[in-house]
Amino acid sequence: MNDTMERHDGVPRHRRFGRGLKDSLPAVEAEALKVVMRQVLESGTTTVHEYRAWPPADRRREHAFSASFFCLQGADGTPACAP
Repeated sequence: MNDTMERHDGVPRHRRFGRGLKDSLPAVEAEALKVVMRQVLESGTTTVHEYRAWPPADRRREHAFSASFFCLQGADGTPACAP
């Protein structure tokens, strides 16, 4: 989550915390993003997922988005996202 995403879809940052992806990213293919996140959790491989959507802040035109998913590492270098 960053300031740019907040401006694009009109959903304040505080409304995203503690909610599921489908609830916090309206007008986005939440199921596809969940699949990508699961793959990163299982493989530990960084992934960039690009998609197109009509955000609530500008329903007149389609926008291109990019979401990056990372497997964080602990202080000892082991993946923190491994199942």
